[in-house]
Parts: sequence; structure tokens; C-alpha cells
Amino acid sequence: MAQVAIFKEIFDQVRKDLNCELFYSELKRHNVSHYIYYLATDNIHIVLKNDNTVLIKGLKKVVNVKFSRNTHLIETSFDRLKSREITFQQYRENLAKAGVFRWVTNIHEHKRYYYTFDNSLLFTESIQNTTQIFPR
Repeated sequence: MAQVAIFKEIFDQVRKDLNCELFYSELKRHNVSHYIYYLATDNIHIVLKNDNTVLIKGLKKVVNVKFSRNTHLIETSFDRLKSREITFQQYRENLAKAGVFRWVTNIHEHKRYYYTFDNSLLFTESIQNTTQIFPR
């Protein structure tokens, strides 16, 4: 239970201050290998280096994910999020409209992979030099 609170705080903090360097260093410090974010439910499944897992249950409303695929909407929404034109909730809704069911962020590869309902890879991006907000 303590791990859930720690990770929840880490994800909440990066959304607030956009300090991704601190976010990644904290995830690495806590031995996170990768995390999976489910847009529809706002749940985060964290996988540690020792293969243990931590689940953070989402508190936000359920978002309907579309079956259409729109990589352009993913990219433009990300840019709008970085510039703070939209909130994380709006970003989440835009990605759902773009067909994103979940994303997997690999901390050590510095990559984020966006997947559709049928587990098809929709889009990949480098997260090494971004100022992206991450879910909680």
C-alpha cells in the first residue's frame, strides 16, 4: 500500500510541475522498468525491475476510446499539452479520440508506445527530451 501512495505522489507531482527529469529519476530510484497507462480507466500498471507490479487505480471518469486511428491528433495534442493549452484530462480525451487504448512507457529505452484496442502499435515517440505530463 505504501508503494501505491509513493507512486501516486510521483505521478501527481509531474503533472503539477512538469519536471520530467525529476519524474524519471524518481521512477529509476524506485526501480521502475516501465509503466502501462490505460486511457479508458485512468489506471496505471507499474512494473518494477524485479517483475513485481503496482497498480494505481484511476479516479477520473471513464473515457470512451474510439476505433479510428489518428496519429496526427496524438502529435498535435502532445504539443498543445506541452504548451499548457490543454489539461491532462483533455489530452487523455484527445488520445482516446485518436484510437489510443493504452500506452507503455519504457523508462530505460526512453520510448513511449501507443496501442489500439486490438494491441496494434499505433505510434511511438521518444521521451528522452520531452516535457510531457504523465498520468496518475
